[in-house]
Amino acid sequence: MATIEEVIEKAINSQFGIAVTCDYPAKLRRKLYAWREKQRKQHNNLYDCLSFIVSDKYELQIVKRRNANSPVELDSIRHLARGEAPLRVNARGKSKPMKPIFHDIL
Repeated sequence: MATIEEVIEKAINSQFGIAVTCDYPAKLRRKLYAWREKQRKQHNNLYDCLSFIVSDKYELQIVKRRNANSPVELDSIRHLARGEAPLRVNARGKSKPMKPIFHDIL
């Protein structure tokens, strides 16, 4: 187990970010947002460069936005299959249904 501070520090000290495996990544993401908001109220904006992304049922990615577009070595890139695309996408805590514009691309 790790504290919120330990997880955040590992993400800040990494080059691109980290992936955290846990039982409830959405719950962890809410805790991270709340922790970061406390830091902002104390005028500490160091952690504003982090994005918290639920990437899998048991994985939360903490990504450093400023480095997200930097060139990286990739093993592979693949298109998502129809069943892999989420039906709803959370945008800043608001759940929005996906528009069916991609149904015939793949």
